[in-house]
Amino acid sequence: ASAGIECISFEPNPNCHVYFNETAKLNGITMRMKQLGLGNEPGEVELWFPERDTWLGTINPDVADDLKKGFDLKKETVKITTLDLFVKETGKIPDLIKIDTEGFEVPILEGGKKTLTEHTPVVLFESNEAKQRVELAQIFRSYGYEIVALPILISQNMQVLDNDELKTYPRSNFGAVPKGFELN
Repeated sequence: ASAGIECISFEPNPNCHVYFNETAKLNGITMRMKQLGLGNEPGEVELWFPERDTWLGTINPDVADDLKKGFDLKKETVKITTLDLFVKETGKIPDLIKIDTEGFEVPILEGGKKTLTEHTPVVLFESNEAKQRVELAQIFRSYGYEIVALPILISQNMQVLDNDELKTYPRSNFGAVPKGFELN
């Protein structure tokens, strides 16, 4: 956004919107926010989040159960759509996608299969658990992607990660790039 590139953020939690808008304004950037989540089919789901840590929200019931161990959670019903449906309805084709959804990455990838396979945007994603990393890598590979370590730099070859490396990788953020991708 600071480079003048159109950015669209999907944030189903209305409690995050004021902070989002104030941060954009303070930084002199324009961003569009959709009060929607992404998933594998359109509809409504329950969003769970700690009242004081709204950024830690999830629509993954397993993650919500884990959060309940350390937080009192609020619950809101939110709307979700799919990436493929959003692209079809708006004609907006992404070059870059960032996914940080506290355990709901798989449904987002399932709902974005057409966009990912036809338009091949670069995807940045977070994954904290080794088992989930391998599952995400399998999905990405079935779509024609490789998982790479971050940062992706013009001056260096990308470090492609296999399943064993993914399981033990010390960081939690990764890139997914189409096979044969080169940064120009």
